[in-house]
Amino acid sequence: MSERATANYQKHCPGCFRRKDNHPVCPHCGYDEAASRSPLFLPHGAVLAGQYRVGKVLGRPGGFGITYLGWDIYLQQKVAIKEYLPPEIAARIPESQDITVHTQHDRKSFENGKEQFLKEARIVARLDHPNVVRVRGFFNANDTAYMVMDYYDGMSLDAYFGQVKPVLEPVIASSLMQMVLDGLDYVHHHGVVHRDMKPHNIYIAAVGKPIILDFGAARQALADGSQRSISVVLTEGYAPLEQYQRHGTQGPWTDVYGVAATLYRMITGKPPMIAFDRIHHDQLEIDDYIGLPEALKPVLRKALAIKAEDRYQTAAAFKLALAIAMGPAESNAPMPSKDAAMVSQMGQARPSPTPLPSELLRDTTRRHGSLPAAIENAITKPAVPLPFLTPVLAVQAAAPSSPAAALPSLPAARPSVSPSGDTGYRTSTATAPKRRPQLLLPALGLAVVVVAGLFLLREPAEKSTVAARPEQPASTPTTPPRKTATALPPAAMPELAEVPAGVRNDVDYRAMRIGRSEVTVGQFHHFVERAGYGNPAWVTEPCEGASGNWDNPGYSQTDSHPVVCVDWEDARRYAEWLSQETGRKFRLPTDREWEYAAAAGSSSRYWWGNAINESNAVCADCSRQIPGKPWIVASLGSNAWGLFGTASNVREWSCSALPQGNCAAPADTGVRITRGGSWRDPTSALQTDFRATLAKAQRNAWTGFRVVEELP
Repeated sequence: MSERATANYQKHCPGCFRRKDNHPVCPHCGYDEAASRSPLFLPHGAVLAGQYRVGKVLGRPGGFGITYLGWDIYLQQKVAIKEYLPPEIAARIPESQDITVHTQHDRKSFENGKEQFLKEARIVARLDHPNVVRVRGFFNANDTAYMVMDYYDGMSLDAYFGQVKPVLEPVIASSLMQMVLDGLDYVHHHGVVHRDMKPHNIYIAAVGKPIILDFGAARQALADGSQRSISVVLTEGYAPLEQYQRHGTQGPWTDVYGVAATLYRMITGKPPMIAFDRIHHDQLEIDDYIGLPEALKPVLRKALAIKAEDRYQTAAAFKLALAIAMGPAESNAPMPSKDAAMVSQMGQARPSPTPLPSELLRDTTRRHGSLPAAIENAITKPAVPLPFLTPVLAVQAAAPSSPAAALPSLPAARPSVSPSGDTGYRTSTATAPKRRPQLLLPALGLAVVVVAGLFLLREPAEKSTVAARPEQPASTPTTPPRKTATALPPAAMPELAEVPAGVRNDVDYRAMRIGRSEVTVGQFHHFVERAGYGNPAWVTEPCEGASGNWDNPGYSQTDSHPVVCVDWEDARRYAEWLSQETGRKFRLPTDREWEYAAAAGSSSRYWWGNAINESNAVCADCSRQIPGKPWIVASLGSNAWGLFGTASNVREWSCSALPQGNCAAPADTGVRITRGGSWRDPTSALQTDFRATLAKAQRNAWTGFRVVEELP
């Protein structure tokens, strides 16, 4: 590292990567860089793989390694870096970053453990779900292995119990576990069984969602969904009986038990007794599941059944039973964007906002079935000062028809900080749309609504479009009469390709027109300006992988780049508006329509053949990859029907939910299917039949969309 680069780095805090200049203790997070640091840890500022800078240690080192806060130099974002270093058999060489084993006898154990560590990374790298930790990459260095993951401000559920509150209200606990089960259902459908579900492996993120961690014990399932264990991996109290047997048959029902035991612990303050001890003396049955609501008892009784065949066989079945008993839970509830007072590592807390009186929280419930942003622990101060968790309070109106639920939430993540000390990394070019100040958006939205209301009072027979969508529309937005001629300038109209009728996988498809490329930033900007459209989530919720929003995601873009940082509702509203403007019928493609158009009559792995052709793709392990951003649309090869970007660049929203089929209703909750690979995906995601799922309210920097026009 050059002297200039070293000096520049030293101005930033390794505890939060914000600029601290010459302050010995960070004025932002209170981290003291000069405090004693174990020689077992990598030094502050060490750079791994030429891309990741090492910061503070996150939490206490585990039995298999150390997790650091890191900084992605290319993407200018925080990451979590997990280093394989089991201290009982290995240590760091003094004055070096390299790892060595204590004795040669330990070498085989170390190498076997490292291979298992990398196997975990490979397993999780294939998964993409908002409630499952995302692995960005893994590599070997310093004679050991590393895994790079997304970083979230927050804490594990186990730490939450120890430092904030020992138990949770049943409806809150149920809501959290339904989100966890949604993630597990996705994991199970990808042939993986976690095998170690417990509070320590569930992370409560500041953005308002639980995240499943640590797939170190995970195993690939057999074709029938089961697996024969060849090793005993368990945590007492959370492990079912089959995990005590070396050749026990394990499957999704194994994780069902772990989640049920965690839910029991969340409500009662203690885990169930060891499964092996329950065979002849089941204290749970003797005590009649004391401490649980009556409606929940039969659900947990079945989920915690000693015999595997007596349990819910899938995570989805368990989730449904919880929803019926305790009320459904939305994934990714909107969270307050205002920062709470951060607590320093030294226990010196800056003043925090005055919490609202407890009586104001009594009627806090879900609004129209969605989880509120109210933070249950706002009136319960942490027993121990925390480095990254403080109460934040927001109250939503009660919905008498829905059961009460409130997530024990964490403060929203702070914005990323640039090496110059600026927040946001807003580096848009002159051709990129200007980003509006966030503080003006609520006022502008209110003004538009007021003007629209006055217009409706004057012209009661005339319908109008909605300026800003609600968090969950109570009904389908009204649609003005269709126009008979295209009123859009050419630059605002997506170019369409003709897709003939045909058959793929025994399914008949009608002829249609579909966007030759993804909808661009310029086209979406025209929609926002002309329709007066706004999304409250652009202000309140961050876009994953970006430091801004669709109009300025944190990297330079032009009007010809694909628009990203848009959720499913944004894409659907765009297609609806396009229909209104042109008098034609546009919508998002179904999951199957997208694949039919992308294949363009081919039956090969990729639309161009069965071998990778990097002239047609940009991806994480492609030689043409540009770190951290997509390419301009139509800059890669096109298939036989003239479609660009179906193999890579950005993933694309479909209108379908699981199971695959027709378009989902706008009010339907849950996930939507996305198609195609992206600039951040491996080559395996470039295959025509690759699909993933994403919560409809989720936004990220690698998912956009294209539209389809239905023909008469």
